[in-house]
This record gives sequence, structure tokens and C-alpha cells, in this order.
Amino acid sequence: MHRRLQSGEVLVADLSEVSLAGASGVIWGLDSPQLNANLVKLDADNVIDDHVNTDLDVLLVVQAGDGSVTIDGRVHDVAADSVVLIPAGTSRSIRARRRLLYFSIHHRREGLAINAT
Repeated sequence: MHRRLQSGEVLVADLSEVSLAGASGVIWGLDSPQLNANLVKLDADNVIDDHVNTDLDVLLVVQAGDGSVTIDGRVHDVAADSVVLIPAGTSRSIRARRRLLYFSIHHRREGLAINAT
């Protein structure tokens, strides 16, 4: 489920209704005039390959599971309730050990995609 919000629109969502079935990737998301937020599911041993976002800081908030986030070659273990700020211009990758659910939140920008392998 993906929602595009209008300026001034309020959203209250019950994420317990989001299905965890299917492949790794974005399972819920929203776009407001100023913000993008995606709930991403990575199944065990899945990886978001190393990439660089030159334009935006990204905040990751881990909801469940565990894995690691590698930023500029440094590995950071993450689990439920972890928060990671990934600065613009840094190299990053994400790996799930057990199924990992996390929010990726950043200033709105068109055309971003999350690809897991």
C-alpha cells in the first residue's frame, strides 16, 4: 500500500494490517509534499546492495528483526528500535540476518527505488 498525501492532509495508519507476504521490498509507503517514508521488508539473508545517495540524508528506523547497515565500509548491527542516520554522499548497504522491517524516511524526492537481492 502506498499513499500520496495532499498538503495539510493528516494520516494515521494501522501498520498491523500491512501484509508481510511476498518478496522483499517496500510493503507500505507515503509521499507528502515534503516527506517520503517507506516500510521495507528484507527477508533473511537479503541485501540492499551498496549505493550512494548524493542528495539526501536518510533516517532508518528498525521495527523488527535484525541485520546490519554498512556505511562507508563500517558495519553497524541493527535490531528492533535501532535508529540510523545515513548522511547524504555516503556509501551504504543493508543486510538482513532475520527478516528485517525498517522505515526509510527522507525529504521528498521523486524517482527513488529500493531494490533488494
